Amino acid sequence: MDQSARRGLASHLRRLGLSCSGIDLFIPSAHFASASTVDRAMDAAAHAASLAASLGRCCVSLALPEPTEEIEERLAQVRRGLSEVAEREGVSFADHSLAAVSQGSASAYAVTLGVGVDPPALLGAGVDVIGAVGRLGSAIGCARVSDLLTTGLRAPAGDAHEARLDVDSYVAALAVIPLRSSPVADARQWGNPHAGLEFTLRCWQEGAAA
Repeated sequence: MDQSARRGLASHLRRLGLSCSGIDLFIPSAHFASASTVDRAMDAAAHAASLAASLGRCCVSLALPEPTEEIEERLAQVRRGLSEVAEREGVSFADHSLAAVSQGSASAYAVTLGVGVDPPALLGAGVDVIGAVGRLGSAIGCARVSDLLTTGLRAPAGDAHEARLDVDSYVAALAVIPLRSSPVADARQWGNPHAGLEFTLRCWQEGAAA
């Protein structure tokens, strides 16, 4: 999208009374690790950051590869590059990889490159979501609101007896953190997104009022 198209999109969102809460750039994380694809991956990240800047300087979510000895130096360069892009555009990136959540801490991440918290992904990996939020604190760049059923499917937070996320505790844990952006309901795989979003909003408001 050129600048004219971006301005048009931003204007259309304003007319609808909407704002862009974030941009997902979930290209394969391995593309940031391979010498043959890292340049294209970084170009994509730079374009996404530029679009985010045009749409209210929202957060760009992506997933970086798990750090290993073989790619340690390249991954460090990628992180520096992402931080430079974010500073230039006035936006931030959020790394949604499990490695970022499990190894990150409030002091380990810059404002420009935070950690993305996605409860279904964490629950599926056996991660204590509430504990992770408490440990990460201000390093959280993007917090998703969604749940994981015992069937393995994503669903609205607190929507059924099969749900696994303690919504009230999640709300309370996020409430004490100076989040960089508002939590975002993630409706991927939901059977009825509209009804699910309404239910999620009610659950969230009830949790905040508790």
